[in-house]
Amino acid sequence: MNLLAASTLLALTASPVLACNEALFVRLDAPPGTEPGVSIDVTEIGSTEGGEWQIWPDEAGSVEMVRVDYGEMGRSASRLVVVAPDAYAITTTEFSYSAPIYVSGASTIRQETDIFVFCEGRLHLPGEGFGVSESYAAKAREALAVFDAAEIAEHLPEMMR
Repeated sequence: MNLLAASTLLALTASPVLACNEALFVRLDAPPGTEPGVSIDVTEIGSTEGGEWQIWPDEAGSVEMVRVDYGEMGRSASRLVVVAPDAYAITTTEFSYSAPIYVSGASTIRQETDIFVFCEGRLHLPGEGFGVSESYAAKAREALAVFDAAEIAEHLPEMMR
């Protein structure tokens, strides 16, 4: 029993990502809250159908927010989860519909998600063998830049960058 506990502790503390902030991964694995505390229209529209910001503030200073851009054949969602100034993550998800959204019975048939974890304010890069492309860091910078929008500045906690 002690050997199992010791090996589990070693595995958790040896992983630099898990050492970052375990609460971040708990929040990232859970869906956002049911109803956002704040909803704001996107000012820099990315599609003709528009978009919105959904924000779930937390009394403890952490926050979760999602930018959703709607489209005729799908939608995209950029989600930011901040649990501490030096521990946050972004997911970018593309949803594809089976038919234009106005067609009866249209549904999501494909979804692709990229995950970017920031520890100590820097992008965490997994070790070799994980198949991370060379464009991963550039995609992470693009994902982070989405949250520089003026309309959400007052809701965004301080983050190390």
